[in-house]
Amino acid sequence: MKLGREAMEEDISNNRITHDRDRSPSDLGEGYVNLNGEQWKFIGFKDKNTGEISNYFPVLD
Repeated sequence: MKLGREAMEEDISNNRITHDRDRSPSDLGEGYVNLNGEQWKFIGFKDKNTGEISNYFPVLD
């Protein structure tokens, strides 16, 4: 869980949140975190009303 939260915070700080989802209650984000020299990608959601990160998950290639 810590890695996912770090990845989403990295996404927000680099302004990669997608705001064009008009009817959705959340914005989509894509963040990255390093673990043992490997870069992991996470996709997550940020609530439009509260600004809270509501959910995130790793992307497996």
